[in-house]
Amino acid sequence: MTNKTTKEIRLIGGVGKYGSGEVIDQVKILLDRNYVLEFHNTQGLRILGLIKLIISLVKNKKLTIFQPSISFPAFLRDVIIFLSLKFSLSPRIFLLLTRLDFRNKIMKHKFFQKLFFSNHRIISTAKHLLLEDEIPIFRQFMPSLHELQNNHKLNRDFKNKLLCHFGYLEEFKGFKNFVSVSKKYSHFNFLAIGQHLKRRKNYHVRSYGNLEIIETKDIKSFKREMIKSLKNDPIFLFCSNQDLSPLVVLECGALGIPIICLEGSISEEILNNFIPRDCFVSLKNLNEISSSNFVVDLKRSLFQMDLYLSKLTLKNFSGDFLKAIT
Repeated sequence: MTNKTTKEIRLIGGVGKYGSGEVIDQVKILLDRNYVLEFHNTQGLRILGLIKLIISLVKNKKLTIFQPSISFPAFLRDVIIFLSLKFSLSPRIFLLLTRLDFRNKIMKHKFFQKLFFSNHRIISTAKHLLLEDEIPIFRQFMPSLHELQNNHKLNRDFKNKLLCHFGYLEEFKGFKNFVSVSKKYSHFNFLAIGQHLKRRKNYHVRSYGNLEIIETKDIKSFKREMIKSLKNDPIFLFCSNQDLSPLVVLECGALGIPIICLEGSISEEILNNFIPRDCFVSLKNLNEISSSNFVVDLKRSLFQMDLYLSKLTLKNFSGDFLKAIT
């Protein structure tokens, strides 16, 4: 067991089962092993918890790592936390795990970007095109599906191509774009697996012509349905227009599900900022799926993704993160 240093550190962020919540959970574990940690979970933070956090910020001027939510309405809460941090004069590091303009038109303006982030340390799991300065990037870690990867994935012939959406069935995750594409290319088969943000008692299956939608109720059912899709030849058509570091991309890579996107799209920009360029395939249009080189390109991207995933260990994640905050 690692001996903790005498240095104290404060972490403010939201722990959860998805995306950035998984990252914060691992960061919390890592900091707790190496520092005397004070943690404030912003997931579901209420007024009493916010008051306790503000009092702590004013009383104790320790290094603070803050993961702002950026999006409304949580952004309003985080503005209060930001002002309290600034008033406390505590040294601080911003941990950015989402795009600055995610559901937030304010952060598209340089004035507000500089107001919030200038002269402060910033670290992230991916590049931020809205920020002019270079910021330290620490490698993502491989999520829990890694041990379920298909060892025979490179031998697939991809005859039964199934274009898939994995994740929330919401517009900001690209689901609306995915549905539009499925209507445009009616000669291909499409499958969407995920859940709506509003909870429902039961999940169900719906079909719309060439599009099948499997609505899951939780993370377990989502992963179960995702693995079931392997009986076909699933291809992840990445349509998201708001992500920064989408873990589902790595999960697909671990399961041997290749990733494609459309050239010139925001989705391509997100992938370029998150994973190596040769780990996915960009297409001018989906009709290129029928070309003779497509399967070759898919297999090449899967091979490169395997090489990349082999570096995404928790050990490397820990080393990169601790280096970034020192």
